[in-house]
Amino acid sequence: LWRWKRLPRSMRQLLRERGVDPQSLREKGGEERLRFLAAEGYRPCEGGVSAEGVFTAPLDMDRVSNLLTVLGDVRRDEELNACFLPGLEVYGEGSLVVRGGNEREVKRRLREARELILRAMGCVECGVCLGRCERGALYLKNGIRVDPERCIHCKKCLGRCPVLDFSEREEFGF
Repeated sequence: LWRWKRLPRSMRQLLRERGVDPQSLREKGGEERLRFLAAEGYRPCEGGVSAEGVFTAPLDMDRVSNLLTVLGDVRRDEELNACFLPGLEVYGEGSLVVRGGNEREVKRRLREARELILRAMGCVECGVCLGRCERGALYLKNGIRVDPERCIHCKKCLGRCPVLDFSEREEFGF
């Protein structure tokens, strides 16, 4: 059961069938599952539209800013406890702001950023994603990490992830 922070329904059922109460097992870290709550709709902003939301817990900005390298060159601001990419702002308290030319672009970037942040925070080091990177830019060290010198921002590593697949899917609200 090491690979799950939150047991999937099928595993909970299997444990019950074997006479083990899933509640008696302490889920990894004992913390509540990190969720993302998006604000409804999009708002006009300079040069296009924006969307924002918040994660339900503070973010480990070292892990988050490193994994966001997949999307482009990340600028980290230690004083603000934040990181920035063009059109993307992530703050350590959990805020996420995405800006783009149109709603479709913003929705795609919001989905990509949300997925990477959830991976960064929830990685159990199963290694499933390592083989997706043809450049060998992914490695495990206290979660999934990206070598910025090797990453070409191709996003091929954004495939299925057990951390995301077995969590309950949040709706974006729009």
